[in-house]
Amino acid sequence: MLVPRQQYSRELKMATMREIDSGKTMAEVALGTHPQAKGDAELIGQLERKIGQLTMENDFLKKALRRFREHPQPIVANGNSGSTSKSAKPRKRRQP
Repeated sequence: MLVPRQQYSRELKMATMREIDSGKTMAEVALGTHPQAKGDAELIGQLERKIGQLTMENDFLKKALRRFREHPQPIVANGNSGSTSKSAKPRKRRQP
């Protein structure tokens, strides 16, 4: 499927060349002349926040996985549910 090429007006091309001649970088000119440049800045902010959120989630899951690997749960071989000392009911102490 072919996508038709974008056609730019002569005025836009001349304005772009003037900006480059004035000392702006190609990236500054490209973002400044893009019709959705203002919306792009908002989108970039949203994407940066999402990257931060996903990074935090990854870090959390890596720590949880490391903890499970360091302290594996006991394997139940006979089908009975095993009980660990932490989950056993505490014994009642006798009062003297």
